[in-house]
Amino acid sequence: MNQILIYSRVKNTQINKSIESLCEKLNQIGYNTEQTHVTHLARLFLNPYQAVHLFIEELPLSMNELFFISFAKTLGKATILSLFNTHEKVSKPRLTLFCPDALTVSQTNHLQFFRDWNCAKSLLPLFPFYKLQNISELSVTENRPYLIPLEKSLDEVFNFKHLPETYFDGRTLLKKYSTTDLRKKWNTFLKLHQIKNEHHLILSDEKINQLFAEQSLKVVLAIPELKHTIFTTWLEKALTKNHLVILNDFQATGFSQSWTSGQNCQVVSSMHWPKHFNQLIEQNKSNPEMISRFKISELSEPLINELSRLYTKILHQKTSLLSSESAKMKS
Repeated sequence: MNQILIYSRVKNTQINKSIESLCEKLNQIGYNTEQTHVTHLARLFLNPYQAVHLFIEELPLSMNELFFISFAKTLGKATILSLFNTHEKVSKPRLTLFCPDALTVSQTNHLQFFRDWNCAKSLLPLFPFYKLQNISELSVTENRPYLIPLEKSLDEVFNFKHLPETYFDGRTLLKKYSTTDLRKKWNTFLKLHQIKNEHHLILSDEKINQLFAEQSLKVVLAIPELKHTIFTTWLEKALTKNHLVILNDFQATGFSQSWTSGQNCQVVSSMHWPKHFNQLIEQNKSNPEMISRFKISELSEPLINELSRLYTKILHQKTSLLSSESAKMKS
C-alpha cells in the first residue's frame, strides 16, 4: 500500500476541508494517507512515505516548505505540489531539488504560467465540500434572480444594467470603504436612474445566507479575477441548495466531466466576459429554466482517478530511477 503524506497550511480552512474529503477517498481506493500542517524533516526520515503532497493556496513557498520538498526528494520520495490561486507567470526554481516531481493547478489556463517547470503537470481543483439539502422549500421561478460578487469597485454594476432582478455582493469592497460610504454611493446611483430599482446591494453575511436559504438563484462566478479558493466557497454554497451557477470557460475545465453548458450550468467566455454574459442572457430569455443537480461523487471521482494516475506515474518513475543500473553501488 502506497503511503502518502499530505501537507497543507493550517490557516486555510477551505483547503483543509477539501483535503479531508480527498484523503477519505484516496483511502477508499487503497492509499494510506496522513495529514500534517508542519514541516518537520525528521518525520520524512522516520516514516516510510512513498510520496509527499503539498497543498498551497498561493505562492511563494516558505523556506521551510522549500526545504521540506528538497529533503523529501533527497530521500527518494516523490513530491507533488498543488497550487490553487495563480494569476501570473512563475519562474523556474533555480535548484532542481526545489522543483517538485509533479505540479497541479486548478484550471487549464494556469498551466501556461509554469511552462519552464520540468515536471509532470495536471489539473486538480479544490473539491467542493457540501451535502445537498432539501430544496422543496425554495421558490423556483421561471426567472430566478442573479447574484453577482463585486471584486474591485461598485462601478462594476454598470456592466449589468440590463439584467432582471439582481443582487450584488459588495462585501469585498468593505476592505476599502465603509458601509456608510458604499450605501451613499449606491443611493446616488439609484437617484440618477443609472441602475434599476430591481438591483440590490448586499453588504452583510447575514443577508447573503438568508438569500441563499430563501431564494432560488443564478450565481454568477465567471469573474476571471475570482480566486479559486473563493470560487470554491461560492460553489459549495450554490450546490448545497441546488442554485444554478454561471462559470467562465477556464473555471469549467476543473470539473470538465461534470459541467454541460445549457443543461446544468452556463459557461461564458473568460475574455470580455460581461459582454458575453449579457448576450447569453438575451439568448436565454425564451429558454426553459435549467435544473442543477449534482452529487459530490460526480465532481470528485474523476479527479480522484486522475490524481491516482498521477501518483502511479511519478512513483513508477522514482522506483525505476532508484532500481536502475546507474543508481546501484558497484561492489
